[in-house]
Amino acid sequence: MDEIDEAISESFPASDPPAWTAMHTGTPAPVGPGLVPEREIAAWIEADVRKLAVDLGERNDRSEDGRARLRGALEHVRATLRRAGSNHALTYYPVGEHEGIHNIEVTLRGAKEAHRHVVVGAHIDTARGAPGADDNASGVAVLLALARILTPGQSFERTVHLVVFVNEEPPHTRRRSMGSLDYVRRLRREGAAIAGMVSLESLGFDPETRPEDARWLGRRFGGLYFVSNLASRLWLDRAHAAFEAGCDLRARKIAAPGFLPGVRASDHWAFWKMGAPALMVTDGGPLVYRHDHRPSDTLEKVNLPKLAHMVPGIASMLARLAGGHAGANTTFGIPA
Repeated sequence: MDEIDEAISESFPASDPPAWTAMHTGTPAPVGPGLVPEREIAAWIEADVRKLAVDLGERNDRSEDGRARLRGALEHVRATLRRAGSNHALTYYPVGEHEGIHNIEVTLRGAKEAHRHVVVGAHIDTARGAPGADDNASGVAVLLALARILTPGQSFERTVHLVVFVNEEPPHTRRRSMGSLDYVRRLRREGAAIAGMVSLESLGFDPETRPEDARWLGRRFGGLYFVSNLASRLWLDRAHAAFEAGCDLRARKIAAPGFLPGVRASDHWAFWKMGAPALMVTDGGPLVYRHDHRPSDTLEKVNLPKLAHMVPGIASMLARLAGGHAGANTTFGIPA
């Protein structure tokens, strides 16, 4: 599918901040203008993963029930972004033949290099029969947390896109109907110069906390991975260094031939297909996690505090890749 319906745009207004709940012990970080404590981020993430994986569950275009739940998931994303307290543009890009199935994009226009684009994305659909807590409610929750902490005064040299993709899972994987491939083709048709892309894919499993759920590779090498093809090695190096500068989580980086199944297994592949550098941030997915694409991929197997702790690193990475200019607010609203 090369042509799709015209995108629908809106802006989402400020609203009341989300409720705060304690997720860690110790003294809460101070809350002030442009500051969000990590425990509040953890509360957001728990609520988002619960909504997607528990309240909705399997969400894809494979059945009428699956489509209804996928539409419900997209409505949750829209409502969350409208409450995020930002004035950035919110755009929908219809994908496929079913009404109400679309990519959702937040755009922050660059201050100096608006013609150069950085994309951070996560897919919201699940494999058939799977509630998809790790794959990929975890990635969507981190993306939504990132959107929430981008303050009105935040600016970048390059244009930034935060995108929730549909149609990543089979039968759409690496096919023309894939939501991310549809999206990057649109960017190319519009003449965008794509600086690079980051896919947030299956982030929540931690074999250190649930070793009984890890495959052999996970028990031996489990953790967090930054993965790219060989052509994206420079993009990988920059992203990985910026992530580790922004939080104390350690991540392994891997640049490998793009035809390898574990290397190409998410939306970053679509950007490689169109000649743009891209990488995947992941917990290892099916290579390390026994429950991937299964009914047992449920909420209790997701390390929610780890996801919250990851957000400052993702924010730091975005600032480095897009050329952040936020004055003293270099932590993107997260207290140091």
